[in-house]
Amino acid sequence: MNLKELEKKYLGFSGQRSIAQVKNLLAEANNVPIPGNGPDAKKLIYIRRQLTRVLLALINSRQQAIIVVIEEDNFDFLEDDKSLGKFSDKGKPAPGSKQDKYWERQGYTLVFDPESTTYRKGPKLPANLKFNSEQSIIEYFHLAGVEYGNWLSQNDRINYLAGAAMGLFDMMQILGFNAQQVGMYELITLAFGARGSGSAVAHFERDSFAINITRYDRPPAVNKRPKDFDRKNYLKSLGGVGALVHEYGHALDCYAGRFIEKDKSYYASGGRSLRATPDKKLLKQKSLHGVLERIIAKMLWDSSGKNKSAFHERLLKIPVGQDYYLRRNELFARAFEVYFQFKMKKAGRYNYFIHEKKYDGGVYLTEKEAQRILPDMDEFIRMIKPKIKKVSSK
Repeated sequence: MNLKELEKKYLGFSGQRSIAQVKNLLAEANNVPIPGNGPDAKKLIYIRRQLTRVLLALINSRQQAIIVVIEEDNFDFLEDDKSLGKFSDKGKPAPGSKQDKYWERQGYTLVFDPESTTYRKGPKLPANLKFNSEQSIIEYFHLAGVEYGNWLSQNDRINYLAGAAMGLFDMMQILGFNAQQVGMYELITLAFGARGSGSAVAHFERDSFAINITRYDRPPAVNKRPKDFDRKNYLKSLGGVGALVHEYGHALDCYAGRFIEKDKSYYASGGRSLRATPDKKLLKQKSLHGVLERIIAKMLWDSSGKNKSAFHERLLKIPVGQDYYLRRNELFARAFEVYFQFKMKKAGRYNYFIHEKKYDGGVYLTEKEAQRILPDMDEFIRMIKPKIKKVSSK
C-alpha cells in the first residue's frame, strides 16, 4: 500500500470500528515508508498517530488515550504546518463568532467561579487578583504571558482565566511558593487552546516553558445535538481542565534540570529515559537529581530495592503505551499530581480545574503507595523553592 491508497482508506474509515479493524489499518500505515521530510511525511505521521489514538481509545479510557499519543516532543512535525490548525493567538477576543452568538443566546456563564464551592474549596482570592483580567493574572503571578487559540469564545476565555487564577493561587499556597516563584519570574506562559495539535488534553513545552490547556472537543453539529445539550458540560469536563498540576510538575522538573543542575535531557528526572534501575551514586546525593532518583526508585521498587513494586508491575501490564508511562519525567509528573492531591486533601481544600486525574487510576500510586515518597517530595519542594529565580534567557 502507498500513501495515496492509505489516505483514501483512512478517510473512509469513519463510523464504529472494532479493535481488530483499527489494528489492521494501523499495521498497514506503519508499513508505508515515510516519504522524506515534506508534507507527505507529515500526513503519514499524522494518520499513524490518529489511528494510534483511536486504538488506545478503544482499549483504555478516552482521555488516557489522548494523552498517550501526543505530548511535549511528539508533535514537532505539526508546528510548522499551519494548515493543521491555529497554534497561537495573543490578540483580543473577536466578538461575533458562532460561539459568541451561542453564549449570547444562552447567557454568559462563569462555570469556574472562584466564589462558588462547586469546583473549588479554599480561601477567597485576594482583592488584587482579578480572576477575569488577563493582565491582573500575568502581573500577580509574574507570568511571561497568556495565549488563546482562535477557537475560544469570550465565554471560554473568561472561564479558563478564572480557572487559572484560582488554580495558580492554590498551587502557590499549597507549595509555599511566593507569587513570583509560581510564574518562575516571567518564565511560564499559560496557553489555552493555542499550541500543539489539539490531540493532547494538555502539554508542557520545555523550550518555551509554555503550559497549554487544550480546549474542549468540538460539539456535534447543531442538527445532531441532543435536546438537553449544554456547552457548559463540554467546558467543565473535556479538554485540559484538570491537567494543570501534572504539567506544572513537568515545569518544575525541567527548571531543575535546565537552570539549576543542568542535565542533558533538560529534566532532573532524566526526561524520556526508560531507565528503571536506580543509580546508586545518585541515590546518595543531596541534590535535586538525587531526590528525584529516590522518588522514582521508591515508585518502581519495593523497600528491599530488589523486587519490582506493585505499581511497577501494573505499568508493565499496560497493553499499549507502556513506554510512555514508564518515562522518568512522566513518572515524576504523576507522582507530583498525587503529592499535590494529598496536600490539598490534608488542608481540606479542593480544586477541580487544576487537578482531576486524566489517566486510568492504575497508572497512579495508590494512597498507601504514595506514603513512601511523600517525605522525598517535601524535600524536592524545599530544595527547589529558594533556587527558583530570574533566569537570563530560556
